[in-house]
Amino acid sequence: MIKFNEFRSTGTKRQRRLKKQKNNDIDRRKKEIKKKMNVYVNGSSAFSQDVGGVFENKQPEMEVKLTPEWIIDKFSITRGADGQGNIIFYADDNSLPWIQLSIITLGIDYLKDEIVIDAENNKIVTSFEFLLDDIKYKCPLLYQEMYDLNLKEYIHQ
Repeated sequence: MIKFNEFRSTGTKRQRRLKKQKNNDIDRRKKEIKKKMNVYVNGSSAFSQDVGGVFENKQPEMEVKLTPEWIIDKFSITRGADGQGNIIFYADDNSLPWIQLSIITLGIDYLKDEIVIDAENNKIVTSFEFLLDDIKYKCPLLYQEMYDLNLKEYIHQ
C-alpha cells in the first residue's frame, strides 16, 4: 500500500531555487558596482575582490568639477571676519595663484595684502579681503559659513 507521506514534498527544490535566485541577484549587483567603480569592497572587511582592475590602463569614467567656491574654501590656510561684513582669506605661496584665480573668476573686488610672518626664512602669507555680500549668490555654502563667522565676531565686539 502507498502512503501519502511518500509523495509529499519537503520544499527543498523550491528553497534551492530561491537561494540560487538570491545569489544571482547579489552577483548581478556586484557586477553593476564593478562597472561603476574599478574596485568592489566586500563588506566591512575592506578587502578588495578585484584589485587587478585598478592597475589596468583604463581611465575611469569620472569627472571632477572644481568650482571657485570649493577652491577658496579648501585651499585657504585660514579665514576670518571682522564683524562688519568684511571677510578675509589667507593663502600661502602654494595656494595663492589658485585662490586669486578663483576670486577673479567670480568677479569679486578684493584687497590683497602680503603679511611677512618670518623675515629670516622668507615666509609670506597673502590675505584677500572682500565683502561678505559679494559671495552671497555666487558661493552659497561658503557664504553661510562666513555669515556665521561674521555674526560671531559681531557679537563678541
